[in-house]
Amino acid sequence: MPEETNSSTFNKAQAGIKKYRGLSLLNAVGGFLVVLALIVWGAGFAYASYLDGQVTKLEEEIEKFREPLELEDVERKRAIEEVIQVDRAIDRGELLLTEQQSIASIFDTIERYTLVDVRYNDFLYDASTQRVTLSAIAFDDRAFAEQLLVYQGAEEFSDVEFDRIKLGEGGEISFSLVLRVNNLSS
Repeated sequence: MPEETNSSTFNKAQAGIKKYRGLSLLNAVGGFLVVLALIVWGAGFAYASYLDGQVTKLEEEIEKFREPLELEDVERKRAIEEVIQVDRAIDRGELLLTEQQSIASIFDTIERYTLVDVRYNDFLYDASTQRVTLSAIAFDDRAFAEQLLVYQGAEEFSDVEFDRIKLGEGGEISFSLVLRVNNLSS
């Protein structure tokens, strides 16, 4: 019987080895999977760190480009404000030139209708009402009367008014003349 014992012990030992071989195979596959998982996790962590570094580099580069753009924006805004100011100045200048041309033509017209014996001391022009107010002195009553008739007959003026008429010691007549300008030609 001792043989039986030996063979049964041998069979039991072989069965145990086979049992352990199956476990060792499972352990090896499981270990391999754990190692593989650690490698994948490590690679993912390394890749994430690499991407974080790249994002940081890109943010730094963007900041380098953003600063000049911000300065350019400030300079651009300043330039736009200067252009607006220049445009306003041009508009004012254009208005002044237009008024100057209008006033120049008024002076020309008044000069054409002014008699030799009349002299003007003061001039006021209101562009909104197109009225001219003149302070004048006529050397005698005849010059005053003729000047009144000349302006009343002129097509360029309407609503001709003489007022503040004063007779001076030497016979001269000072007066104020208000004219509405009908047609201004530049």
